[in-house]
Amino acid sequence: MATGNGFFKKDEAAARYKKRDRVSCILYGCIALLALLAVGMIVFASRLLGGGTDAPVAETPSPTARQDQALAAPEDWLPQHLTIATPPPEAVLTNEQGSPVALRDWIGREESGVWLVFWASWCPDCNRQFEVIREMEALAEAYGARLLLVDRLNRAKESVEAAQKKITEYGVTAPVLYDPDEAVYTAWGIREIPSSVVLDKDGVVRAYANGVLTAGQCEGLLDRAFRGRDRAGLSFILNSLSNGRGGVYTCTAAEGDSPTGTDVLSESQGLMLWYALIREDRALFDQTLAFLRTDMLKNGLAVWYAGEEKTGAVNASLDDLRIIQALRGAAEKWGAEPYAPLAEEMEKALLARCVNAQGGLTDWAELEGDGQARTISLCYLDLNCLRALAGEDEAFAPVLAKAEEVLAGGRISDAFPLYYAGYDYEAAAYSQNDLNTAEALYTLWNLSRADALPEDAWAWLRERIEAGTLAARYHVDGTAVKGFEYHSTAVWGLAALIAREMDDGAAFEKALRRMDRMYVLDAKDARFGAYAQKGAAAHAFDQLIPLLVNALASGGNEFQM
Repeated sequence: MATGNGFFKKDEAAARYKKRDRVSCILYGCIALLALLAVGMIVFASRLLGGGTDAPVAETPSPTARQDQALAAPEDWLPQHLTIATPPPEAVLTNEQGSPVALRDWIGREESGVWLVFWASWCPDCNRQFEVIREMEALAEAYGARLLLVDRLNRAKESVEAAQKKITEYGVTAPVLYDPDEAVYTAWGIREIPSSVVLDKDGVVRAYANGVLTAGQCEGLLDRAFRGRDRAGLSFILNSLSNGRGGVYTCTAAEGDSPTGTDVLSESQGLMLWYALIREDRALFDQTLAFLRTDMLKNGLAVWYAGEEKTGAVNASLDDLRIIQALRGAAEKWGAEPYAPLAEEMEKALLARCVNAQGGLTDWAELEGDGQARTISLCYLDLNCLRALAGEDEAFAPVLAKAEEVLAGGRISDAFPLYYAGYDYEAAAYSQNDLNTAEALYTLWNLSRADALPEDAWAWLRERIEAGTLAARYHVDGTAVKGFEYHSTAVWGLAALIAREMDDGAAFEKALRRMDRMYVLDAKDARFGAYAQKGAAAHAFDQLIPLLVNALASGGNEFQM
């Protein structure tokens, strides 16, 4: 406490304290102790009974999990025991009379499936959800689904009578089922009410959400469930991130120097080709390829970006390998013409321009000159593609061998089992620059697709998927770069793709949830289907990687990328 300036000095305060009545001090202490005990009993009772009526309802089995809900990541409040494209744990509910009702008996009756909304009459957020109940019922009917309200029965707080009174009050026509003793709530790992779960006609989980949803978000949820997780994202790209001629823009806003804004990256074109193959959409594939051929191909390779005012003078070898793989996949799926001849043309150009005297693939080459990079980014070394090329053309054999050699020496350390960003052929040295996590994970994805991902590298990544702690950039000592301890949509999408290759469903689901953190669910929002923060631009890579993930999660064709 400060001295002077009108405040008590230390010795004055001490003198006043000593003059207090001893009995008064004891009395005040007892009152304080009783107050603390009362607060503790209220907190304990609220947790025991399922939360108070004047606070957000978000209970968990762990008493410490609700210390500060604001600190929890949004996806941590989603149902914890549900997995997209997998049936939920067996559920038996009851009707108003208390007779058991098997959920599977409801599922088969509907054209599309069922939409379950978990709620309780005492829950203020549930009351807010019922404010759009008319829209919810209309949406369910429009999508050919049945809306089912699942009341969270709790002997201390909720009763069938209380639930029925609330339903009558809101004029709800949807069927109400009951979850005695919160059995299904617990089995499905639901962590707050209201929460929504959508099952298709086969009883498979297709979508879920937590918290109060607007009418637009309800529509977005059903759209994801019944049209596919990727469809809204594709619509956003085609309508808001495309030139209408098959070119995918870099960004919804011009940010700095090219490539940006309406510039088109060869990276984006290759990823869109892959998506078209997964979805077996030949029209989309051909339109994307048409833009590549007319606006980007030069001397057999794709310029790394093409803009309305400026176009790159070099290629990006990874993008060309990606396009070659897509062309080979298209030739196998839809016939050789016109895909196989173009793939062969690009393969010859890659050998002639982007392979150095050591037999090493380089990052880029001048498309109207003889220059080429002295380096190779390790994320460019796609062993899966190079093995296929070497199997058909022996000229690629030394390229494959050099790629395997560079990757073998590119591991950073046992403590940080990722790979350096790049390798300098002339200096015979690996880059010590910080790792862009998206590029680092692209290296791991390439290795996983070639069945060559080391166990400790996967263990490192899986641990961070579990903890939700993937930063956007790392030093080569394994520490996150200051200022880059944020979540990246594309990074979590790549983590999901790697988890899928490693056949780890739990890790895939966790990465999927974290990828969805910035997904725009509201069907009434112009950015519906996009991955972008409110008010921020949407970038192509952050749309296209999730597009691949969502297509695969929705049952897309297992194209060997």
